[in-house]
Amino acid sequence: MASVPALDPFVVEGPSSAQAARWKEWVDRLETYFAATALDNDRRRPMLLHLGGAAIHKLGQSVAEEGPPFTYQSLKQAPTAHFEPLVNLDYECFLLRQARQLPNESVDTFYARLKDLARTCNLLDVEDEVRAQFIQGCASVKLREHILQIPGMLMVSIFTLGRSKQLSKVRAAHMEAALQTQVKVEPVNTITAAAADRKKSRQKATISLRSCYSCGGPFPHQGNPNPDAKGLHLRELNDRKAILITGVAPPP
Repeated sequence: MASVPALDPFVVEGPSSAQAARWKEWVDRLETYFAATALDNDRRRPMLLHLGGAAIHKLGQSVAEEGPPFTYQSLKQAPTAHFEPLVNLDYECFLLRQARQLPNESVDTFYARLKDLARTCNLLDVEDEVRAQFIQGCASVKLREHILQIPGMLMVSIFTLGRSKQLSKVRAAHMEAALQTQVKVEPVNTITAAAADRKKSRQKATISLRSCYSCGGPFPHQGNPNPDAKGLHLRELNDRKAILITGVAPPP
């Protein structure tokens, strides 16, 4: 048979009521481990001391000092008896009634926290109490309105609906952020293209306003491979006109 992973040690932390509830859960897992490994009764007590961790081992020593019978059953009940006298049911119920979903707390985490609080309240109907507090304490107003529109909605349906709305909100926010990014980028590209077009137009206008220093025509010349020769010819014609009119040759 394949080896069965060992349990993590029991950690004594948090309020006493939470420790009592967690110890019961840990013992249930321990019983499953014993069943999977086919551990006999004689070895269960030392195995509990070993797997329970330092705090449980120390508590086991106190139980042994009290005298026989020091059995697996007595050792298993010792932490329960140690934690439960410190539990105040009125206070535990108060904590459950005051529970509210935290700003960044998921629906899954809030539901699990309510169930943990309800375990120590000694309630007749834990699921019904958790359902009522979930409706009152959930952060989403739309979810609460939806639940109240359907009287008697089961907790499993409420939980599924809450997860669906939570996931939809995350997806919608992601899509909105992507769309906003596109809107900010597109105008910049449009403005850049328009500015480039205006720059080209100004360059063309500047070029069209330039004139040739030789002939006085627009520059650059269109279809004239030798504009300097044409300019020289025009100057010669002008010089001849001046000689005919004044009778004096212009200076070179």
